[in-house]
Amino acid sequence: ACPRVEVRDASRKEPPAGARALYTTSATTVIACRADVCDPVGYPSERNITGALLRLASQRAPRIFFLVGHGEIDLSSQNDSGYSGVAALLRDQGFDVRALVGPATAELPSEADVVIAAAPERDLLPQELSLLDRYLEGGGRLLALSEPGLRSNLYSDLLLRWGFDLEDGVIVDPASSPLLKDPTPLNLLVHLFAPYNPVTRTLSRR
Repeated sequence: ACPRVEVRDASRKEPPAGARALYTTSATTVIACRADVCDPVGYPSERNITGALLRLASQRAPRIFFLVGHGEIDLSSQNDSGYSGVAALLRDQGFDVRALVGPATAELPSEADVVIAAAPERDLLPQELSLLDRYLEGGGRLLALSEPGLRSNLYSDLLLRWGFDLEDGVIVDPASSPLLKDPTPLNLLVHLFAPYNPVTRTLSRR
């Protein structure tokens, strides 16, 4: 019903100009186009179609820079503890995902919409902390992720100065089951635990 979106069938014999190459390189049933720029949707789910429309509607894809060089999560890894799926999801949603090698960075990119420090295992260099501090003072966005038991100077020297503290604990839902007469705080909100994570490897699935 949107007047700015046209939906029509496009056969392989008569595809839109920007979609001709996609038909030969991508097994897709839905293609989204804006002028001569086309994007393969893939499986025609609501999420995939919305993601394609967002990518085409954006003048510039938001840029996410993942800090690397200190033992952070690996965006290219496809093993159980890897995050290649996260990177793929972000790209599907129209984000430009890039790596930022902290020790080799003299200045944070001005086009960075957000910097993600994903559980660094080792301390950042003093100049890296200064760069992040200036980035935040200028209105930049930082998403800091942590692993249980890991406390690099990103937390002690930067986040604490900005008023953030990290406490070890377990997330629970005191009233997770209305069937219980006296629900206790031990009704875990999270019930599937990663066996390789230090904070959850000793917890059973019950």
